[in-house]
Amino acid sequence: MNELKDRIDRGELGRIKYLNTNRFSFRATRSTTGVLYSLAVHDVDIYQLLLKRQPKTIYCNMDDAIREGIDDTATLIFEYGDATGVINCSWQVPVFDKRRDLTVVGTERAAYIDYVENTVIDLYETKMTRGPQGVRASDDGVHRYEVPSAEPLRIEVEHFLDCCRTGNTPRASGKVGARTIELLEQAQASAESNKTMTVSSYCA
Repeated sequence: MNELKDRIDRGELGRIKYLNTNRFSFRATRSTTGVLYSLAVHDVDIYQLLLKRQPKTIYCNMDDAIREGIDDTATLIFEYGDATGVINCSWQVPVFDKRRDLTVVGTERAAYIDYVENTVIDLYETKMTRGPQGVRASDDGVHRYEVPSAEPLRIEVEHFLDCCRTGNTPRASGKVGARTIELLEQAQASAESNKTMTVSSYCA
């Protein structure tokens, strides 16, 4: 993920227009919490990392078809003004083992990451241009970049322990976690009211 963030920060994808994440598996629902807080939480956090800002509005739809009160499927739509983020997660989609992927579309290129594979970024040389002859779609193929294999949770824990020793601020601080939970709470409020919520943040 850091490799993709670096490429976005360098402007390689241009202005980000669209993000889409799918987290699917086929399994029994948990008895304590649903997919919003078990699966979508990761992508809410990732979108904040990649875009470095919070959405302006959130719409969320959830289903609890299997266990009442425990969401087994959720779809979230984040509007950032000039970009849209869509998160799809479900424990009811019969995929092989599980599906975890992210697509990021920019004005210059698009990127794709398969979280299950976890060692490759596909960078698509695709973009839309508007000229005197109308809209033109250009596609110059895809480049695959290998990234070092690593266990994300292990890296996070090691980084936290290092910050404890050095006094540095962790990349994923408590404030980052608090903002993510606030966004999930507003997504849940959207689902319960069936309304698009204007995002408010209480975490400084």
